[in-house]
Amino acid sequence: MRHSCWRYQCQPDAAHGFHAARPRAGVGLLLFPELSLTGYEPTLAKALAQDIDSPLLSSLRHLAREASMTTVVGLSLRRPSHDKPLISAFILHPDGSIGIHTKQHLHLGEEQYFSAGNGGDLILVADLPVALSVCADFSHPEHSSHAAKQAAQLYATSVLIGETGYSRDSLLLQNCSKAAWNGRAHGQSRRSHRWVSCCWAERVRG
Repeated sequence: MRHSCWRYQCQPDAAHGFHAARPRAGVGLLLFPELSLTGYEPTLAKALAQDIDSPLLSSLRHLAREASMTTVVGLSLRRPSHDKPLISAFILHPDGSIGIHTKQHLHLGEEQYFSAGNGGDLILVADLPVALSVCADFSHPEHSSHAAKQAAQLYATSVLIGETGYSRDSLLLQNCSKAAWNGRAHGQSRRSHRWVSCCWAERVRG
């Protein structure tokens, strides 16, 4: 299974990621960074939050079906059970269904605008068990350790990292993943001028 970590510079046209990844034969997972559909705007989070069945996702769901590609996009989730929105990864499956993975570990200060989530289940992409995480989740070793115990073979994290923090956080992610998978994890990252996404796995191709 091939994956693609889409690089962007703040508030992208997410559809471009589909067009970039589709020509690469066998891409089964397209991963966008944290809050990729709105940009990182905590003070606007409540106004920008969407329901799980938001019509704003209709065109992206169509593209995911058309490309037969599991696609993960970042957006704030509105839930009646929470006063504040949850930073979420919306999982657009090739069959048209939607899954949700919510950020469990908030950065200092994010609690003013967001509620902490409870993660989510593994997803299967081309029969490969994939564990998702959102940004600060990977900085907590217990998160990747739990993924390994669930038998995940790919630890895919949607990360919003500034240029100055890339080297430190990338190394942290690599070490965390290697520890969780007993030193057998290998990594691949994609870097843009300003922001990055990263994937670390036992076996990464492409």
